[in-house]
Amino acid sequence: MAKLLFVHNEPATFVRLDREILSSVHQLRELYWQRDSCLKFLRIVFQTILGVFWCDKIVIWFGGFHAFLPSLFGRLLNKPCYIIASGYDVANMPEIHYGNMRPGIRSLPGKLAFALASDILAVSDFTAKEVIRNTGTNPEKVQTIVHGLPIKDVLTYETLRQKQRIVLTVGKIRHGNLVRKGLVAFVEVARLVPELQFILVGPHEDQSIDLLKKNVPQNLHFMGPLYGDDLTAMMNSATVYVQASAYESFGMAVAEAMLCGCIPVVS
Repeated sequence: MAKLLFVHNEPATFVRLDREILSSVHQLRELYWQRDSCLKFLRIVFQTILGVFWCDKIVIWFGGFHAFLPSLFGRLLNKPCYIIASGYDVANMPEIHYGNMRPGIRSLPGKLAFALASDILAVSDFTAKEVIRNTGTNPEKVQTIVHGLPIKDVLTYETLRQKQRIVLTVGKIRHGNLVRKGLVAFVEVARLVPELQFILVGPHEDQSIDLLKKNVPQNLHFMGPLYGDDLTAMMNSATVYVQASAYESFGMAVAEAMLCGCIPVVS
């Protein structure tokens, strides 16, 4: 049993799954990087130093700003450090204003973290190529370990018969996602297919919801955030799941919806 320092900056579904798996076989200390204030930043830096001294190995979700100091201290103390790469941390898409690897100073902490890490674990072959192309990482350090999801129930014909005429998409409603997650396109399609119910699930993180609600069709509903069993129940009810994204490293929500018997419609 190893002592693991588990570092992340977002408690997403896939992060929580990895935390549960690793904690079932190792002694795990979690470090959730938040930079809401200078005091929180100083506290998390201190906790990072203590955590690196304590652990045998470091596992970091995403190679963003929060990955730099754990990777640096890990290298100085000769502790193996593994970064899980997925999405924004290795993306370079200036045309949609997305990705830490866009030209400029924002890419420097991430590139240094990837350079200092012992190994890079990519969630898809596409992401592995992004790591090598956009960060300059040695290909020998990169390996692909795709996402996995637990199968809670076996789909039956009767389950599928109970599905409703619902078209579903899931995504955080914020300015950057209107195009990247295809939320504007989802609203426009709902207007063109009035005989179906369209449901958009996701938290409202800024005023972008006001833009989407302008002249919204009557068959489109904003459900707000749903998690865990509530999200699974919604996916069980829907017949179609739409992911009209401009960029996805894996498409976790698509896989979750398909496990619930949804027909995937993706870009």
